[in-house]
Amino acid sequence: MLGVSIKECMTREVISIDGKTSIRELAKTMRDHGISCVVLQRNGEPCGIVTEKDLVRKCIIEGIDANSSSFKIMSSPLITVDGNIALTKASKLMEKHGIRRLVVTDQGRVVGIITVTDILRISLKLVSEFSRTFEEIEELLKNLFKIADSSIEILEKMQEFKKLRERLEELERR
Repeated sequence: MLGVSIKECMTREVISIDGKTSIRELAKTMRDHGISCVVLQRNGEPCGIVTEKDLVRKCIIEGIDANSSSFKIMSSPLITVDGNIALTKASKLMEKHGIRRLVVTDQGRVVGIITVTDILRISLKLVSEFSRTFEEIEELLKNLFKIADSSIEILEKMQEFKKLRERLEELERR
């Protein structure tokens, strides 16, 4: 994740709705958009998030009425980050807060969302790229060793040639 910022791999299309919206309407929005979370707003400002997990735990298990305000099941405070932070910092923040998503903001405005899945996907891509790079380095080193071996052979031949030349010179002096 070396130097990769979250803005490079975040999802930019984030659905936000007013927190007064019913839980039922929120769930329909999630279904219709094929998403696993919705950012809630209060007076136009992001204030919380509702995930599929919130729906299951709070509506189905705890029995909160689906006609209630989405505020009743939201997770808050909303943990937000700037898009320029590194993936490593984002993953540490997720771990610290025990969350799987971070809302990305720019001057208080929601501009994206980064998930554990996004971080895993980019991490696997980076590992693959590192692996290819290491293979290329290994090939370069093999070639360098071949060159070094050839250089040693040339030096040995030059030493032999020098000895022969010295012997010839010695023979000529006699």
